[in-house]
Amino acid sequence: MKPTPTMRKRRLLRLKRSQAAAAMCVGFGSFSGPPEAQGLAHFLEHMLFIGSIEFPDENELKENFSRVL
Repeated sequence: MKPTPTMRKRRLLRLKRSQAAAAMCVGFGSFSGPPEAQGLAHFLEHMLFIGSIEFPDENELKENFSRVL
């Protein structure tokens, strides 16, 4: 599934005190996914929070993001 230009929205804000923030909203989940991609949102959840080869410990990737941000 490839987003169309009308589906993309961006917003840039300049924050004071050299702060940084990032957010991403992916309109994809068990209720909005196409039949051929069932389970993809759950798989992504596992990749982010349960672990992967590069980040084997639970929440390790999330903790790395927290340190950077």
